Amino acid sequence: MIEQPSISATGKGAGPTIVKPRDEGNQYLMASQAQLVWWKFRKHKLALASAVVLIFIYLIALFVEPLAPSLPDISSSIYTYAPPQRVHLFYEGKFIGPFVYALKQQIEPTALRRIFTPDMTKPVPVGFFVHGAPYKLWGAVQTGHPLDRTD
Repeated sequence: MIEQPSISATGKGAGPTIVKPRDEGNQYLMASQAQLVWWKFRKHKLALASAVVLIFIYLIALFVEPLAPSLPDISSSIYTYAPPQRVHLFYEGKFIGPFVYALKQQIEPTALRRIFTPDMTKPVPVGFFVHGAPYKLWGAVQTGHPLDRTD
């Protein structure tokens, strides 16, 4: 049987004191509502994994400016319809680091569409964590764009 805390008066003029139950292992009686919810939540492994994923998504949303590959107001209309390119590491048998080939643009006369072909004579280096166009982090802190850019 669980013993409930009782109030007893001790001595003259002393206020009531709370006597703790003898069963110290039963912490559920004295826990707050938040502690009870946390203990139950902590046992649910899927809920913990979901909370970690949700926190990760919120952190990405918080730091979206430095993680975005480009700023939304800076674009090149020349390369709007350019296909994605493969990143290369070796040029003419030598390691020169990550690069892409420059693109040549031609306009097809019948369909009036742009056709891009790689220019294998001009490697364009790809830089990671280089300074790019300036932006304001959270609209307040002026800084340069740190993620991948081509020179």
